[in-house]
Amino acid sequence: MKLVKLVFTFVILTSLILSLNADTSKKSRKGDNASEYILKANGDLFRIVDGQKLQVTTRVADFKISHHPQDAAMIYFIRDNNLYILKRSDKKSKKAIIFQDIAKAGKKYRYNVAPSPKTTIVNLALSGKGEFRAWDNKKIVLQQNNVVNYKMNNNFAAKGKPFSSYVAFAIDTNGYILKIKGKSPGKSKWDNSRSYKNIKEFKRVNGLK
Repeated sequence: MKLVKLVFTFVILTSLILSLNADTSKKSRKGDNASEYILKANGDLFRIVDGQKLQVTTRVADFKISHHPQDAAMIYFIRDNNLYILKRSDKKSKKAIIFQDIAKAGKKYRYNVAPSPKTTIVNLALSGKGEFRAWDNKKIVLQQNNVVNYKMNNNFAAKGKPFSSYVAFAIDTNGYILKIKGKSPGKSKWDNSRSYKNIKEFKRVNGLK
């Protein structure tokens, strides 16, 4: 029995180690001249163009594929805790930093790509200093300070669902909620009528999942 337990423990530990050292591969979005992106366990980021493996950069911790048809960015990636975009290009990578010091929740960096083409927002992110930003395909369309957290709204663009016009919710240091409009995000307003402990409480009170 002890031998079985030891073997089982060894298998579990081996699986965990392999998963930590595994490469991450993602198919590209429509309109990208790259067919695939590969993030190596050592932080090297590559893209496959016409069968060629071209290096984008090094020291990358995470990346996400943009799926919004209006987005000029093909991917977003985290390098040295900063948020970068990579635009469509042939052999030479057209990358640029757009936000510094991205916040983390556990091991996850706080940035999201747009969940639906029905929003004009293409990307959202939160810095470690509490600055929240949302972008359309050209510029920052919403910027707020003293933000503690934000969550995407699962009801966005769902016909007949409550709060379906809001793509996300943010909460500030006072516990007030910012309802972020999927369209015209610059007109989003803070709801100061009630303070919440967190977004989870706000969703529970308002019947959101």
